[in-house]
This record gives sequence, structure tokens and C-alpha cells, in this order.
Amino acid sequence: MRRSGSRFVVELKSSAVKGRLKRFQFSVTQAYMLELGDLIMRFNRHQGQITVADTDASVANGTFTGNITSWDDRSTGSGSIAHDATNDRLSLVPGGTGGTDIG
Repeated sequence: MRRSGSRFVVELKSSAVKGRLKRFQFSVTQAYMLELGDLIMRFNRHQGQITVADTDASVANGTFTGNITSWDDRSTGSGSIAHDATNDRLSLVPGGTGGTDIG
């Protein structure tokens, strides 16, 4: 069911599993809607889903159980990437505005 004032863009990968929509603003000119679901994250922009032709539908890199201390988040602001080894999760931690946080 569509909420009043919303627009249908794309079906969830699985209607059997709840998904979340999160707004993500990269800069003052680039904003996206993220679909977060069970082991999936998809990007939507300009009333459509962003896809890459001629590639696998997912990146299969397993869980993040290894040491990632040498990773570089290339952030020019105060944002960072945090690793929770107990739960094998990565978190993007914002630290500034969308236009200055990611370099």
C-alpha cells in the first residue's frame, strides 16, 4: 500500500522481510534513498534504482571478521568507519555535514 504523497519506485527484494528506507545526503547536490533489508542495501536516486550493468547483483565478501585497522575511509571531515568485531558489523559514523564529511 502506498502512502499519500509517496511514489512507487521499486519493489523490495523480498516482501516477506521488513525493509527500511533511509535518506542519505552525500552533498548539497547528491541525495539518495537507501533500502536496507536482510543482508542487502540498495540505492535509489531520481525516482529509480541505481544499477550497474554486467556485474553480479551483490558483492559477496562474507562477514567482516578480519582486522580492518589498515582500512582508509578517505574521510576529509570528522566522519569514520567503526568495526564491531563482536557482531561482525561495520558502521558509518557521520561527523560533519554531508558536503564536507566525505572527501
